[in-house]
Amino acid sequence: MEVVAGPYREKNLFASKKRQLKLGQQVVYALQTMTSRKQSEVNVTKLVRVEAIYESLVDEVLQRGFHGVAKLELVVSDGTIQQICSTVERIDKER
Repeated sequence: MEVVAGPYREKNLFASKKRQLKLGQQVVYALQTMTSRKQSEVNVTKLVRVEAIYESLVDEVLQRGFHGVAKLELVVSDGTIQQICSTVERIDKER
């Protein structure tokens, strides 16, 4: 524990560590109560689409002469994929 001059500072440091410990316990509890939704029917179907979109993005951008950004975004609610968004932004480079 860090030694800080003044009794009030030491007390506040201890209280801060106590709050961090309590928060840590809550996070562990939350992680223990979460269940995996990866194998749900909806997610399995959407993950097949995600893989197909990923492959098409890779084919489009990994070629000579492409400059830009490719994005694949998943919108998830309560562990279920709600929306799949893909974006390709090209940068025009002057030579």
